[in-house]
Amino acid sequence: MFKAHSFEKGQTKTRLAVWQEIQKRTNKEISWIKDRPKCPDSFQYIWDIYLLIRRGCEAVDYQVINSYVNVTGDKLTHREVDLLIEIEYLRRTND
Repeated sequence: MFKAHSFEKGQTKTRLAVWQEIQKRTNKEISWIKDRPKCPDSFQYIWDIYLLIRRGCEAVDYQVINSYVNVTGDKLTHREVDLLIEIEYLRRTND
């Protein structure tokens, strides 16, 4: 799941977006796109924040999250911050 939302060096689209375009152009279903894990709706906003933060840095940590909050004005709960840190930990251990 993490690699699908990553960017190849120099690319502006995620791997998933590139493969979805290929799937659309060729009219052939790519099985890993259909079978990839889905984020529960109740956590989609956290995943979206994580992906937004991740685009601008190598790793998501407390300092990066603090910068995100200061720049955007978004208010995050302790639980939301913990979830962002946990997502980053899982990404690092699964890469």
